[in-house]
Order: sequence, then C-alpha cells, then structure tokens
Amino acid sequence: MLSDVQLREFLNLKRIRVSPDVREGDIRPTGIRVHLSDKLLIPVPSDEPITLDGRPGPQFRPETIGERGYELPPGGFLLGATIEVISADPSLVCQIDGRSSLARLGLMVHCGSSTFDHIQSEGRAVTLELVNLGQFTIKLRAGDPIAQVAFSILSSPVRQLPHGQYDGQDGPLAPRLDYRE
Repeated sequence: MLSDVQLREFLNLKRIRVSPDVREGDIRPTGIRVHLSDKLLIPVPSDEPITLDGRPGPQFRPETIGERGYELPPGGFLLGATIEVISADPSLVCQIDGRSSLARLGLMVHCGSSTFDHIQSEGRAVTLELVNLGQFTIKLRAGDPIAQVAFSILSSPVRQLPHGQYDGQDGPLAPRLDYRE
C-alpha cells in the first residue's frame, strides 16, 4: 500500500491521476480523501423482485444535492459518486474505504467490493453505495469528505483491460445486471 510519501511521488509522476487536483490536506497517511458529488441515484421502490440476470432491472431516479443537502434517513440507501475522477497505472489497484467518523454514525459508503480498477486513461468517478445503518438522519452535502482511496502495487501490471461494464461513468451508475462478458 502506498504511503503519503509515495502518493505524492506517484501523483507528481502521473502514475496516479486525480481531477480536480488533490489538495495537500486530502493526502492522508495511506490514501487520498475523496468528496461526495452532487449527483445521487435514489432507488425506486418496487414490489417486483430483482433477478440477477437484469430482468426486470432496478429503477433509480436521479437527484441533485441542493444547497439544503440531502437527508438520508435510518435504513436509507442510495448511490452517490465522488467528485474526483481517478485513474491509475496498470501496476496499481485502488481500494475505497469509508471514514471511521461516518461509520460511527452508521453511514457505510460501500456495500460490496472495496477494490476497483481505474486503469483507463480518462479515469472515472467512483460510485458509492451509501446506506444509513444508524439511528440518526444524516444530512449529506455536495463536497463532504466521504471516503478515502488507497493504492497498492500489484505483483505485476494488469494485462487484462477493464470489461467496460461501467465505461463513461461521470457520476453514480445503477447496477448493470444484464451486462455479460
């Protein structure tokens, strides 16, 4: 895992690329702090079960976090994204990790795999699965520091290109259960 010293070096060498540029205060001892964008996807309730083959697909409605913020009630779930667009060399793997202060309120920022590949040259935002397991309504605001991205060096560079399931991602994306490759 890269330390703050190596993170600065890799950012300077463009082996890790983040847009907008990383502020010095967002470089943490073992990662880069990322922030919540203003784009959300809210699940639309349905009585129909979701099958893993993508039929019927889950429905989400887009929402923008305004000046007043978005209130996530206890038990609430939504998809968000980072403001930051991230890409990295094929020799690196990225991992998203929630913030302990938010977890102590019951806010989880990812429900599935914390590992993701961002080796495309154009990079993309990270989709966040936000769930409130706590007893408090949590007000989310665009720009909130929401998580940390850590980078580790792989034993060898990746040869297999990403599958493209979420290509073109510039905000949160709903699950693509019908994608087969």
